[in-house]
Amino acid sequence: MGDRDEKLTLAGYIELDEAFLGGKSHSRTEGKSPFDVKVQVLVMVESDPPGQVFRTDALDRHHGLRSLVHYVNMTKMTKTELNTKMACLSLAISHLKCFIKGTYHHFCKLNIHSYLNEFCYRWNRRHLEKQIASHLITACVLHEAVPAPKRKPRTTYLQAA
Repeated sequence: MGDRDEKLTLAGYIELDEAFLGGKSHSRTEGKSPFDVKVQVLVMVESDPPGQVFRTDALDRHHGLRSLVHYVNMTKMTKTELNTKMACLSLAISHLKCFIKGTYHHFCKLNIHSYLNEFCYRWNRRHLEKQIASHLITACVLHEAVPAPKRKPRTTYLQAA
């Protein structure tokens, strides 16, 4: 699924923010952030208005974008403003979290790329509900073979009674 979407690019009005994925912190020790156990993911969503514009919530970590793109609209926003002014982004992050929780029921940091690849594949084809299965089968047939991961053989022990 990730290979299939690899050549897609975003254009136009792009909303950008980070999302934190993962379970709740089980240790409530003082001085530790609840985000320490989570994986931070950068989320970009193409929105409706035309033009090459990035809109973000003005956190310091987003300032590197100015050197890469034509225009970055950075405005500090409250959570409520973020949900209304960047509605496409908020919707995508909400759907991502529900997708992971509802599909896998358990979050594994090692598989984050697989989760994100599957979500993006489905999100980019969400308007093709009835054809998504046939599109996926076609993608699998056309994709080159992927070798199975090498695993160590299990050692079995026989016990005589």
